[in-house]
Amino acid sequence: MRWGRRLGLAALATLCLAPAPVSAQGRVIDAWQGIVLNCGPGTELAWADRICKLLIGEMRKQAEAAKIAFVAVPTPSDDVTLDRRASEEGLDIFSIIHVRFGISPPTGSLKNRDLTLVLRSLTAGSLFEMRKDGHYKVLSYTPMISINEGEAAARAPWVAQALAELFFIPMLKARP
Repeated sequence: MRWGRRLGLAALATLCLAPAPVSAQGRVIDAWQGIVLNCGPGTELAWADRICKLLIGEMRKQAEAAKIAFVAVPTPSDDVTLDRRASEEGLDIFSIIHVRFGISPPTGSLKNRDLTLVLRSLTAGSLFEMRKDGHYKVLSYTPMISINEGEAAARAPWVAQALAELFFIPMLKARP
């Protein structure tokens, strides 16, 4: 009797934790043809470069699992360069989501930094940002992790995985 009850609770817990089925409208990420990640930290921080390399690997792995095209640009690049790389990979620049990795200046006595992924698109988003040839629409969702600069090198694998998950988990949900 106890085993049956435990199995029932385990099955219920599994059902609650299972990902929601994708609706007929698809997933949020399906609004785009692919992802272009610009992960060039633009700093001399060795730990930031390591996080970028790990983040590119994590996002590539998750993009492959989600069956969505992925292009990584591992150096700080302008919008024209990102669009050209996407085009070289066969992606329409109006059907991609640009993801930029950013690092805030250190703050406070602990020298905390915010590590963010800024999501931009030419076709979807609620905020606007200028680019040389027009407007980007910035999605109001920005994955972010605050980290102590002294711990960043040691925690680089965790940071990369967490940022990738913070990006993909809401993107893989069914569209409302």
